[in-house]
Amino acid sequence: MVLSTILLNITLISLISAYAKSVKEANTTALPLLLVSVVVGLLPMLGAGGDGWYYYAIPLYNGSRSMGDLFSHDTNVLHALTTVFSNVVYAGLGGFALTKMFGSEKIMMNK
Repeated sequence: MVLSTILLNITLISLISAYAKSVKEANTTALPLLLVSVVVGLLPMLGAGGDGWYYYAIPLYNGSRSMGDLFSHDTNVLHALTTVFSNVVYAGLGGFALTKMFGSEKIMMNK
């Protein structure tokens, strides 16, 4: 679970960094994503969300929710598999988008 969540976060930050024109702009643009990640990471502690499996398919939220379940010894195999599978799928789609961005001269040469 942890590795798939890290893979998703790396993919999101890579997409933001590839679109930025400089390192400073990449850091500035990635800051809102990091703040959203912190807030979403706190939601399971506050008891937000239901018990449906589809909550475990929401990017960023699913990792913190699954790890919260794991630490409280309330892990469901379907929820854990949904988290891992959805994170890998989202990371794959992000990798595909990143490949298209690197292939596009309009995005890469706009610097």
